[in-house]
Amino acid sequence: MVSPSWLKGQQEDKQDTDVHYHSLTGEGNFNWRFVFPFDYLLAEEKIVISKKESMFSWDETEYKIPARLTMQVWDADHFSADDFLGAKTAKQCSIDMILNEQELPTISIFKQKRVKGWWPFVARDENDELELTGKVEAELHLMTAEEAEKNPVGLGRNEPDPLEKPK
Repeated sequence: MVSPSWLKGQQEDKQDTDVHYHSLTGEGNFNWRFVFPFDYLLAEEKIVISKKESMFSWDETEYKIPARLTMQVWDADHFSADDFLGAKTAKQCSIDMILNEQELPTISIFKQKRVKGWWPFVARDENDELELTGKVEAELHLMTAEEAEKNPVGLGRNEPDPLEKPK
């Protein structure tokens, strides 16, 4: 299993976990750190992405978009195509969190600064309907550039402050 993640508008900065082979139960413990730097406009509650519209453009264009983190879990087959996977645990986490998204209470990571919980992974089945494919427990920390400079962390399990190896 491998888990790629990226911020909306920054797919070229996608980060992957290490690969966990031979997970017969579909469960994986990655204990992995992603770091996504971005500019944020507090008044508009949007992130700012600067990129060239094409390879022929001289200047970069600024885009203001809602902050959205995308996470995926895939199996890592050697002889066939990768399949979308997930580990089914945490009873309170369900597909209803996606289907009834507008009805559920939400928090802003930009106000709370830290959140930990379970989120469902979904995919479309052969009838183009959403089905629950797994769940992920994640902890998100939002820091200013100054806070990140004072308390640096590494990507994955790298220095400084390396994470423990998963069981």
